[in-house]
Amino acid sequence: TIMWISGIFFTQAMLTGAMQNFARKYTKPIDTIQFDFQFMKKGAVEKKSPKPSDGIYINGLFLEAAQWDNDKMELAESSPKVLFYDTPVIW
Repeated sequence: TIMWISGIFFTQAMLTGAMQNFARKYTKPIDTIQFDFQFMKKGAVEKKSPKPSDGIYINGLFLEAAQWDNDKMELAESSPKVLFYDTPVIW
């Protein structure tokens, strides 16, 4: 399952809920954990993929003045006259 983060009105609540689920699962104080993220390769996660064991998959973020290079898995300079790029799924 992939959460479309651009369509959620109060994204902080969703992200806090993900942290709370992790804290409860591993019985850790929530103020001692922090977010970590990983960009997924294109096609590695589909809408019907099973949810990850920890965390959530999100999409719906956009890059301005940069683009995502799927081969190198890093940011690259944007192409001329292209203002926005979609990011890949983030875990």
